[in-house]
Amino acid sequence: MKITPLDIQQQQFTKKRGRYDAGEVDSFLEMVRIEMEEVLRENAGIKDELKRVKNRLSELVEHENTLKGAIISTQRASDDIKAHAQKQAEIIIAEAHLDGEKLVGNAHDQVHRLSQDIQELKRLRVRLEAELSAILQAHLKLLDANSEDSKRHEYEADKVALISKK
Repeated sequence: MKITPLDIQQQQFTKKRGRYDAGEVDSFLEMVRIEMEEVLRENAGIKDELKRVKNRLSELVEHENTLKGAIISTQRASDDIKAHAQKQAEIIIAEAHLDGEKLVGNAHDQVHRLSQDIQELKRLRVRLEAELSAILQAHLKLLDANSEDSKRHEYEADKVALISKK
C-alpha cells in the first residue's frame, strides 16, 4: 500500500482513556517504515541506473570523438591521394609531350599508350574515390547510429532525472 503525505497528515488514531491506541500507532509506524524502505530502495536503484547511464553516455561521446577523428584522417588521406594522383597525371602528360617531340615517328603509339595510362589513372582515381566515399559513408552511418543511441540515452537519463525529482 502506498502511503502519501496526505495519508500521514489525515491519519487519526482512536483514543482509549485519553491516550492513543498503541497498537494502531505501532501498526501505522510499521507501514510508514516499510514504505520508507521501499522508497529508499527505489531511490538507490534510480541513482545506480543514472550512474550507469552517465557512464555509457561518456563512452558514447568518446566513441563519437574517435569517429570524428577517423573521418578527418580519412578526408586528409583522400585529399593527399587526390593531390598525388593529380601530380602523377601532370608528370605523365609532361613526359608524353617531351617524348612526342623527340620521337615524332612514334608519336601516335606513344600518345595511345599515354592515353591508356591516363584512363587507368582515372579509373584508379574513380575507384579510390568510390572506396573512400564508401568508407566515409560507413563512418557517417556509424556516427549517426551512435548519435541516435546518445539521444536515446539522453532521453532516458532525462526521464530518470524527472522521476528522481518526483
